[in-house]
Amino acid sequence: LFTVNEVDVGKIKIGQMVNVSIDSLPGKEVQAVVKRISPLVDQKTHTAEVRAEFIQKETFLRPGMFVRSEVFI
Repeated sequence: LFTVNEVDVGKIKIGQMVNVSIDSLPGKEVQAVVKRISPLVDQKTHTAEVRAEFIQKETFLRPGMFVRSEVFI
């Protein structure tokens, strides 16, 4: 789950690829796919939530780990 600025949310599509890097594992990058885009924009942050699922089950990820998501638009 990650957020996208309201300016860019219209450029993201379901099924689009996402590159995910894990802060605690430098150099490790995995692929995910956009599964859901929230229709609501948070009025305080001006962002919308995007949910992506990993293509392969990743056993090294743990709940609460910080990751960086990169979507090419």
